[in-house]
Amino acid sequence: MLNIPQIVEKTVKKYGTSDPFEICDRMDIKVIRQELPDNVNGFFVKILKNYVIILNESCPHEFSRFVLAHELGHIIIHGGTNSIDMRLNTNLCVEKHERQADCFAGCLLLKYSGLCNDAIDGQVTSEMLSMVTGVPEDVVRSVLL
Repeated sequence: MLNIPQIVEKTVKKYGTSDPFEICDRMDIKVIRQELPDNVNGFFVKILKNYVIILNESCPHEFSRFVLAHELGHIIIHGGTNSIDMRLNTNLCVEKHERQADCFAGCLLLKYSGLCNDAIDGQVTSEMLSMVTGVPEDVVRSVLL
């Protein structure tokens, strides 16, 4: 079983930051914002040996950080296998990989924000934390448990 918080911790230690934009920069992953259909927040592709993450330009900045961290989770945890490839070419459980990428993103953005302790102490609700960080509330709750 994957220990996603430990993978996040190693990632933060290796790259010296929990900012997904900086991690992408240090991993030489190109990040592009462009117009995408409303139902697509982002995705990644591998061109030759280089990863590119495309973010929907209409997403608010804080939510874009979550989407970027989610896609980064796929690259780091799943070796670059994206959900489109999985649906078309394997019998693997796509939903499980999506939840793992969500967990990676939530841990990356919440555990190092300083706000997590306030939420655990009851000073901040998961709804408030979601609004401030852009991390969906269900992911906030799963990371805080």
